[in-house]
Amino acid sequence: MAYVEVGTVAYFSQRHVLDLLGLVTPGVLTAVARRDLEHAFLTSPTDYVLDSGRVHGLMAQVVGRQWFSSAYQEVARIPIPGGADAVTIFRRRAGSSLPEPGEDSLQRK
Repeated sequence: MAYVEVGTVAYFSQRHVLDLLGLVTPGVLTAVARRDLEHAFLTSPTDYVLDSGRVHGLMAQVVGRQWFSSAYQEVARIPIPGGADAVTIFRRRAGSSLPEPGEDSLQRK
C-alpha cells in the first residue's frame, strides 16, 4: 500500500506501507528531496494506492499519470466524516506494467 500520511493507515491495516514522504521508508528520501513522488513510488510499487484530497494533492504525481490509470483501478471510495472528501483505494490490475523509475519522472505526464 502506498500513501503520504501512513501512520494511521499502517497501524489499522496491519499491512506493509510505502511512505512516499520517506518518514518510515528512508529508501525514497532522495526522490522526496527532489519532490518526485512518482520516482519514489516507481522504485517500489505497491498493489494498493490510497488517495485523498486531504493531503493537498500530493498523490497527483502518482495517480494523475497516464500509466497509473492503465495499471490501477479504483476499488473503493470511503467518505471522510464531516466533509465532502473521501479516501479512494486503487488496486493494481493483474499483469499490468509500470514505467521504470527515472531521473526524468518529473517531466513525464
